[in-house]
Amino acid sequence: MTARQNGRRDMRGKSLPMAFFLLSLSVVPAISGKLVYEWYVNVRFAYSIAYPGEIFMPQEEAANGGGRKFLSRDGKAVASVYGYDAPENHTLTTVYNETLSRIKKEDPGWKVTHKSLKDNIFVVRGTNDVMSFRKKVVYKPAERQFVSFEAIYPASKSAYYDPVVSTMADTLKMLQGPKIGR
Repeated sequence: MTARQNGRRDMRGKSLPMAFFLLSLSVVPAISGKLVYEWYVNVRFAYSIAYPGEIFMPQEEAANGGGRKFLSRDGKAVASVYGYDAPENHTLTTVYNETLSRIKKEDPGWKVTHKSLKDNIFVVRGTNDVMSFRKKVVYKPAERQFVSFEAIYPASKSAYYDPVVSTMADTLKMLQGPKIGR
């Protein structure tokens, strides 16, 4: 009997027991400083990220199962995390360069304060004196997928949001698990 015949396989090749394990992580808090971080686990693209529930409220997961947004309780900050399949001929360097180009085009006032590209990850941070942003993208070459975390928040509240958003970005992890029938 194959894994598909006995019903233990979902449509993306991850085992259902693994999916239940991953979902169970979402109720295990992580503590950073005085904030308690909760976990969002995405089964479709196999990643997780921690967020402080007392600051960011998770919104509904995207209809395609790729990710979700988190809105700050004061309504002034938004963070999002999502996975997507890599378009043909797109590499991490391609997405990195497109990101930097888009930042310049959207608002000439945006100033990139940090950028790094190494291995399968890039990070870009910046400000336009009104808002600050952070973007982290991870490339999963074996799956030809990207996972992106983005946050934008008032520059005047950077002392408050910078460590929170930094912790969220640092907790973005690609998950590995047993695969059935691949």
